[in-house]
Amino acid sequence: MTEAIEHLENWCTDQHKLLSKNLDLMERRLLHTSEGRVGGGVVDTTDASIARTKESLAELESVLQIIRDDSAEQAADGPSE
Repeated sequence: MTEAIEHLENWCTDQHKLLSKNLDLMERRLLHTSEGRVGGGVVDTTDASIARTKESLAELESVLQIIRDDSAEQAADGPSE
């Protein structure tokens, strides 16, 4: 595995851990997100953030699976000459 791919895998793994923790906190309602609206007021956007975080986690899992599949395939092919 090239160094760049290893860095990508590590970054994806780190992001997955952070997003998983944030998701857990949002689902337990210990972390909230909100946005201000023109004309005043603040709207809770926690449910939308939960949905986006789940999508991001799925994308990270997909990238990590591709990296792992490619690594396993390269290992099965043996060392390149």
